[in-house]
Amino acid sequence: MRHFAAFLLREQPRIAEAIDALTAKLPGYVRPAAVYALSTGGKRLRPALTVLCARSLGYSENDVYRLGATVELFHVATLLHDDILDNANTRRAHPATHCKFGVPRTLLSADAMVAHAFRTLSETNDPRFMRCLTSAVIGTADGEIMEIEAQGSTSGGLAAYTTIIEGKTACLLRAACELGALCAGAAASDLTAISDYGRNLGMAFQIADDALDFSLENTTGKPEGGDLRESKFTPPIAYYVESLSPEKRRSFLARFASRSFSDTEIRTLVKEIRDGGFQERTLRLADAYLDAASLSLRSLTAPPDKHAEKAREALAEAVAFVRDRTA
Repeated sequence: MRHFAAFLLREQPRIAEAIDALTAKLPGYVRPAAVYALSTGGKRLRPALTVLCARSLGYSENDVYRLGATVELFHVATLLHDDILDNANTRRAHPATHCKFGVPRTLLSADAMVAHAFRTLSETNDPRFMRCLTSAVIGTADGEIMEIEAQGSTSGGLAAYTTIIEGKTACLLRAACELGALCAGAAASDLTAISDYGRNLGMAFQIADDALDFSLENTTGKPEGGDLRESKFTPPIAYYVESLSPEKRRSFLARFASRSFSDTEIRTLVKEIRDGGFQERTLRLADAYLDAASLSLRSLTAPPDKHAEKAREALAEAVAFVRDRTA
């Protein structure tokens, strides 16, 4: 992953600078919570993809960083909402923003961040950028609501899970890639290829994330078994349920529906899922989407110069990054 790692290292300061420039324009009472939320770590994967997709199609101007920053503002705003909905106390080993600034201020700050992202895109006078992110916002909200409605339910199986993650995760990663392609003036076929790349990468990203939910906390920095506690029916849990005897399955599903597992039971279930190889099986599901992402990338028709070629190599390596990440 030499090219992708080098790109992230080289571009992070420019991405951070663009994000800082946007947040500096937020109103005074909104800014502290936004700055705090944006400063608590993260890989800045979405704005990095915006820049990489533009570069992969030969775009060399620096206004693409500002486009990527709008995606990060929206992404972090959704995390603020998520932490409140999930009653999370921490985010990346730091106190959650709503614990530090209170729920009302955090919610309003998140709303202002979304509005500011849209205002920034409107200043480009290109309605395609607005349509792209607007579609992502609607899709993300729809996916999040579906996930809330599905908590404790297994009736939809993995088909329902796929629909949920298409909205809550893949929509925004797809939009991040599309914005870069739009910025580069991509031909219709290349815009479709980049969009498909982002969508499949996003699907795999969430599936891999759900596999990581059962990794050791000292590896990921996140509590183990969060999806069990919240009764979210993800692939590792689905595969575990398949392995149970009918009697044990009925008992598990009843407890899952009522969200009544004790901490001790959660720890036991996490170990059984980990030892049963269900994380690895989940990663194989992610591999199907990653293969599709790689295929989309190879279908680009715009002839690359040497800089675009390096960007495409980095995008190809992002596929391995999504699968093999540990946090």
